[in-house]
Parts: sequence; C-alpha cells; structure tokens
Amino acid sequence: MFGIYSKHPLTYTDTYYDDDALVHGSDSCAGSHVEGPRHYRLFPSLPDEYMCGNCAQAQSTIGQYPCINEQQNLGFAVLGPVEEEKSIRVHLMLDRFDEPDNNQMNLHNPVDIKGAVTVEGPLEMGEKYTIRRWNDFEKVPTAGKYLDAEFDDSHTFVVTAETYIYEDPNLFQSTVTTYYRCAKGAEFHSVDALPDGRFNSDLLSKSLDL
Repeated sequence: MFGIYSKHPLTYTDTYYDDDALVHGSDSCAGSHVEGPRHYRLFPSLPDEYMCGNCAQAQSTIGQYPCINEQQNLGFAVLGPVEEEKSIRVHLMLDRFDEPDNNQMNLHNPVDIKGAVTVEGPLEMGEKYTIRRWNDFEKVPTAGKYLDAEFDDSHTFVVTAETYIYEDPNLFQSTVTTYYRCAKGAEFHSVDALPDGRFNSDLLSKSLDL
C-alpha cells in the first residue's frame, strides 16, 4: 500500500468515508524491471466475501486486486524499530519490482537482490554517520546502541547533502531478511599490533582520522 487520499482530516483514524481512496500496488503483472500497476480504489470497493462481490472479476483484471474480508480482518502496522535510542530514518529500495513475493514457486527459486539505502535524516552537515546491516533479526540490537554491537556489514559516510544514498554492494536473496540502521558516529577500526609490539602506524592514522 502506498497511501490514502481523502478530502477529510486524516486524524479521524476510526472513521472512513465513501470518497476516501486507497492506493496499492500489485506484482501480478510486474516483471523484474517492470513496475506492476497501481490501483486507486474507493473504500467501498474493498470489502468482499468469498469473491462474489467487489472482487468477483478481480482475476480477469490487469494486476489483480485483493479485497478485504467484510466479516473479519486481522492487520498490523509497522510503526518503526524497537530501540531505546532512536536511529536515523532510512528506507530501502530494491532493484526488482517482482520481489518480495512469497508464493511457493518463488520461495523455492530465490533470486539475488541489490538494495539501495536512503538516509533521510535529519542529518548534520559535515558529520559522520554509519549504516549497519544485519542478516538475522535476532542480532539486531533493541537498545539502540548500534555502533557498539556486532554486525554483518558496515558503511561510514560524511554528510554533504540533506539525504544520503548507499548502494549496498553485497547482494541478498529474496527469501531472507536483511535489516539496516543508521546512527551518528563513525565505526571503530581495531589497530593491529606488529610482532615486536609496535602498532601499525598506517592503520593507526586511519583509525584516528575517523
């Protein structure tokens, strides 16, 4: 779902009107590099029961559109990550329009996906921020101390614009989960010690430069 159009205040969260419109996508006609159709539907067109009302002809339409069971529905809203210390807002863009797709055929035939992470901020010009990636939800910190936690991949950047886009060079498969967080600060590089006990000056200078 992309959004809701309404002539009425969106603060009325427990009320909808017949002229409210919901905009959602469909991957039924989407290809890897071809976006599927977007459906603009009035709220009264959403409810149905046993595919005999609003959705009776859905199978023959471009993109096929789902309906909402008019008797009972379960839903959830993603409000954000669980964290004690707030991270910087990011969103992920995939390089395919036909994923994620959880039908049985696709689950048995996963594809590689490339992600681009957009950091929206607010960001402070000239400051350093770090994007962290985890490939397992159990490893993602819930205390918000992302720079102190173990991670699967990391990228540090200096802010030169209001937003920052990071194209992750490491692909992930369509059947797995991948998590990104952004926090202010630079990642810490350990400094290797040479056999005689001295520190590698090149690594030391790079660490201090961060």
